[in-house]
Amino acid sequence: DSDRVAELELLPFVEQVKYVGKSRLEPFDEIEEEGSLPSYYSKVGRYYGYGANQVSIMKSNYVHSVGYEGQGIMVGVMDGGFDNVHKMPFFDSLRADNRIVYTHDVVDNNAWVYESSSHGTEVLSTMGSDLPGFFVGTAAKASYALIRTEDVSSEHLIEEYNWAVGIERADSVGVDVLNSSLGYTTFDDKQMNHDYEFLNGLNSIATNAADLAHAKGMLVVNSAGNSGADRWKYIGVPADGRDVISVGAVTHSGGRVNFSSVGPTADGRIKPTLSAVGRSSIVASLHSCDVEMASGTSFASPILSGALAALWSAFPEKTNDEIYNVVLESGDRFVSPDNKFGHGIPDFAYAYFALYEPDFLEFYDDESVAIFPLFNKEKAQIIFIGLADDIEIKVSLKDQFGQEIFSENKFTEESIVMSFMLDEYKALAQGLYHLSITSGGQQYNRSILKQ
Repeated sequence: DSDRVAELELLPFVEQVKYVGKSRLEPFDEIEEEGSLPSYYSKVGRYYGYGANQVSIMKSNYVHSVGYEGQGIMVGVMDGGFDNVHKMPFFDSLRADNRIVYTHDVVDNNAWVYESSSHGTEVLSTMGSDLPGFFVGTAAKASYALIRTEDVSSEHLIEEYNWAVGIERADSVGVDVLNSSLGYTTFDDKQMNHDYEFLNGLNSIATNAADLAHAKGMLVVNSAGNSGADRWKYIGVPADGRDVISVGAVTHSGGRVNFSSVGPTADGRIKPTLSAVGRSSIVASLHSCDVEMASGTSFASPILSGALAALWSAFPEKTNDEIYNVVLESGDRFVSPDNKFGHGIPDFAYAYFALYEPDFLEFYDDESVAIFPLFNKEKAQIIFIGLADDIEIKVSLKDQFGQEIFSENKFTEESIVMSFMLDEYKALAQGLYHLSITSGGQQYNRSILKQ
C-alpha cells in the first residue's frame, strides 16, 4: 500500500522501498499459432519423430544413444504457467515415473501451476516429451520442477523479484539445470524500464540471483530475447548475467534468426553465450496429441537446457563449471565468438568424449566419422560417431606379419554411437599390431604396441 511507504522506510532493517508493480490486469491472449507443419518435418518412425533435427543439430542424440537422457538430473522450468501438463500424453512418462517432483506458483503462492499460460507447456515439451517415433525431447528421462514466476496478464518489475524467489525455490529442492524462457527490459509502467547501461550483470535482483545460483552449483540457462530486429536489439535481464548461459536462436540449418537478441552487455561481454534451434521449433500442441511449430529464443533455451541435462547425467560427478566449460568449448564459433551467435551451436558429441576421455579429441573430426581407439591390456574398443546414415565402416586388425586377426563391417545409423569390441585382443601375445579403419573413402591407420 503506497500510503505506508513512509512508515516502512522508518523500519531499521529496511534499506529501500521501491515500486515494482500493481495488481493483476485482465489476461491477454496467448501467442498465435504458426500454421501447419510442412512436409519436410515428416520424420515419424524414427526415435525423435518431428523433433529430430533440433536434437541432432547439436549432436545431443549421440549422448542419448549411449544411454543418457537426463536420468538423475533435476531440471527446473520457470515460466508463466503450464497449461494441461497434468493430462497431456506427451508427459505421460513424467507422470507415471513421478518425475514432476515439485511445483510452485510464486504469483499466486500455491502449488497449482497447470494454468495461466501454455508457454511453459511448450517450453517443457522440447525437453520432457517422450513419445518415441513422434516427438522426443532433449531430456526425456530427467526430473522436473515447474515454477510459475511470470504474471502473463501484465509486465511489472515485481516479476524480476518473482524470478529471484523462483530460483531460490529451485535451489532449495535440488535443481541442477534451470531453464528460464523469460526476459525483462520494458514494462507497462515506463518508469520501471531498463536502459542499456543497466545490463551490466550487476543491477537486477534476478540477474544477481542467477549468478548466485550458478555459484552454488546450478547451470542457469536463459533465452536471449526476441528483440534482435527491433530498435532495442539487445538481450535483457537475467540473460545479462556473467554466469548465465544465454541462448540465441538459429534455424534448422544453423543460420541466425533475425529476431534473436544480441550483445554485448553494457560492460562489453559477449552475448548470447550459445545458440540452438529457435525458428520453427517443434513443440507439443496443447489440445491434441499433435505437434506445432513455434519460434523464439524461448524454445532455443530449453532445447539446449535439456541437452545439458543429458550430458550431465552421463557425468554426474562433474561440477556445473566443468559442464559449462566443455560445452562452451564445443561451440562451432568457440575460437571466434561474436554477439550474434555467441560461441555458436554446441557439439554434444565432442563434449561427451572430451569428458569421457580427453585423449580421444586428437582424433575428433566433425566433418567425417569421428574415431576413438581405446586400448589397454584387457580390451580393445573402437568407438565411432556416424554423422550421417549408411556410412560403411570397416575395421581390420593385423599382426606385424600382415595376418588379419579381426575384421568387421558396419553401417552407421542415425542417433547411434557405435563401437567395435575386439574380444580377441585380450588373448593376443605381446607385440606390434596394425589397426586400419576405412570410412567414406578415407582410411585411418594406427600401430598398437601390446605390452
